[in-house]
Amino acid sequence: MSNALQLNNYKKLISGIMPAKDVPSAGNYIRNYRKKNIVRYTDLQRREAYVATLETFLRQYYPGCTLEMHGSCINGFGNKNSDIDLCLKTAPFRVEVNHQHNTIVHIARILVTDHCQGVEDATAITETRIPIVDITFKDMKIDLCVNQFVSIESSKLLRQYTYCNDRLAGLGLFIKDFVKEMGIDKEHGGFSSFPCILLLIHYLQHTNPVSLPVLNQYVTSNNESYGDLILGFFKYFASFNFKDHVVTINQHPILTRNAAGFRSPIAIQAPFDVTANVTDGIKDGVAHRIKEIFAKSAKVLSQPQDRRYGNFMEMLVNKVKLSSFMQLGHQLLALFTLAYYFLIRIPICLWN
Repeated sequence: MSNALQLNNYKKLISGIMPAKDVPSAGNYIRNYRKKNIVRYTDLQRREAYVATLETFLRQYYPGCTLEMHGSCINGFGNKNSDIDLCLKTAPFRVEVNHQHNTIVHIARILVTDHCQGVEDATAITETRIPIVDITFKDMKIDLCVNQFVSIESSKLLRQYTYCNDRLAGLGLFIKDFVKEMGIDKEHGGFSSFPCILLLIHYLQHTNPVSLPVLNQYVTSNNESYGDLILGFFKYFASFNFKDHVVTINQHPILTRNAAGFRSPIAIQAPFDVTANVTDGIKDGVAHRIKEIFAKSAKVLSQPQDRRYGNFMEMLVNKVKLSSFMQLGHQLLALFTLAYYFLIRIPICLWN
């Protein structure tokens, strides 16, 4: 199926959808979720203790090095159960990019062989775009990279955006959890947390009125409800022209693929390294499923709330999955019908 035909199908699926007035529990769900999962002072103390232990140990091998947290534990989109993302800054000793692989392998080895306090396991993961050490403590997972300063600055940028709109963090947590529940997360070839948040920020920069600013631009007040914004998010990206355009938070005008030079079926530009596509690993089949799920989610949210479900997330996930199951049933019925006519009815008619 061509990209143009797929886009028309998604637009047809979401056509006629009204604002999300029938999903009043969206706001309650998000507020309750944040309240239950908020990072408390004791959680911060526990994380800082692990960081201090690692920093003290690593300074024996990398004098003057420091560890700095980044990712969901500081960007405003984490919860009390979030893992720790750490960056080892090796100054005054610089580790060149092409030597980071060896540094990661070395750190993973010494953490285990030299018995860093509390470390149960450490594994070097070097096949990814950014090599990391996967470190396991008894009740905490830590991913450690080396001199990835852009990751630190990106985390600070996302944090600043949460200060611009107090609904952003709650919406981001919802979108991250929804992507995981629907099986379109990183483990299934889809979105990691960072692209999810970039999608959300891009959408909120394009609401009417605008909900979030592009850098150095003034933004007016947008008072839409959580339900309206969630529905708007799914509608926006179900009809987004991924074939020709790139998702970016760096500018309000549309960014074309030709200008960015990206090739993956869903392209999201990194905020600082504008030559980087943070979704370059997504394949065509997964991209098709993502867009289909977004369109079906918008369709579900246009219908009256089904009170049989325990909460908003449970309702949305189950009804989208049911919609996909029913679509598969219709496709199978069509195949069986064709098979019946070609293998039974037509031969009987020809025989007679």
